[in-house]
Amino acid sequence: MLKHRVMTAIILFPLLLLSILYGDRMLWQILLSACVGLPAFETVRMLVPALEFKIAANKDGLSLEQTQIKFAGWSHWLVFSVLISILTFNFSIFASDRLLNLSITSSASILPAMFSIVMLYAVFSARCVELSIIRMLGLVVGVVYACLPWFAVWNLFNYGENGRFLFLLIFVVMGCDTGAYFGGKAFGKRKMSKQLSPNKTWEGLIIGVLSAVGFGLLSNMIFDGTLGTTQFIVLVSLVGAITGVLGDLVESGFKRFSGVKDSGKIFPGHGGFLDRVDAILFSAPVVWFCLFLAT
Repeated sequence: MLKHRVMTAIILFPLLLLSILYGDRMLWQILLSACVGLPAFETVRMLVPALEFKIAANKDGLSLEQTQIKFAGWSHWLVFSVLISILTFNFSIFASDRLLNLSITSSASILPAMFSIVMLYAVFSARCVELSIIRMLGLVVGVVYACLPWFAVWNLFNYGENGRFLFLLIFVVMGCDTGAYFGGKAFGKRKMSKQLSPNKTWEGLIIGVLSAVGFGLLSNMIFDGTLGTTQFIVLVSLVGAITGVLGDLVESGFKRFSGVKDSGKIFPGHGGFLDRVDAILFSAPVVWFCLFLAT
């Protein structure tokens, strides 16, 4: 397990950093479209079958595992969740470039239309009222959770040369994740949340946050101190690390609710795509907001 985890990181991490430093807007629009679609697919695939089983699927006499198997493939509502997420993200980028010059503002203008489409689709795709409400809830949570944070990632990539602030975000999240994992293995005793994530400990959290600060300062050194003052980098690293851990716990809650170990099986040793980006989904908007306040 650890061997697969390390090998996957060794292969993917350099590719990610190279794409940040040398990739252009078109490449990152394509990459982030995939980053929007994959978490939407995995989130909705986890939540909707679990919601149907716990609220309405008992009418069919199915177990949770049977309900998940029934909806495991590319059924129409999964395809819809991916498409509506990708379209919302790209329409918002188009609006920000042509109309409003702010991705967050433009996305807010598109969200009401997205919600209306999601609700109409849920109503007309289900055979009863219970399933309509369930699919509506699952689709809205999945699309919003998996889609909106990537606007912050897009802004971070475009703010400054060579995606340096996105580089900072990745270093902070990676530093916290690595420090918490190995620190928890070595020194972890006190559990943070037995219900959501029994493997996480307070000792691992402290080591992870300290590691994130170190990686944040290192990223500032790589860019010759152009990311901000030492105090600013420490603050951003602390806030980004803590919110990233919260994002990890939220996704753990989704998995516990759905009765699955991982959101998917894309990365050997790491699970699904959502398992790798759950911290970014929470930390990216906060890091971007800190940058917005500081400029």
